[in-house]
Amino acid sequence: MEAAKRFAAIGVTEPAHLRPNDANHRTQYTGVSGLGPITWEYFTMLLSHDGVKADTWITEFAGRAVGRRVRSQFAGALVKEAANKLDVDEKELDHAIWSYASTTGLKGMPLIP
Repeated sequence: MEAAKRFAAIGVTEPAHLRPNDANHRTQYTGVSGLGPITWEYFTMLLSHDGVKADTWITEFAGRAVGRRVRSQFAGALVKEAANKLDVDEKELDHAIWSYASTTGLKGMPLIP
């Protein structure tokens, strides 16, 4: 409710008004306790914008892929770069990785040392 009120106060009253790259829009959302950068990304993805929700599975997958622990922001950037190089939507690659990781538990990938 608080995020909705904050959006309404700046004129964001329907999905088409939301701009994922607008710092003010992001601040209105992440300024609410419990709503952070990962849920912001997912929120915008649910509103049909491209993106990567670098949750635990995505971050663990990316870390195993590069052989070291990574932060979620870096994991998201890696998946976005990979999507660009593969010429696929970011959220399409996000979903494929998440589906693989959540189904297999990443058993086929080496653990991070």
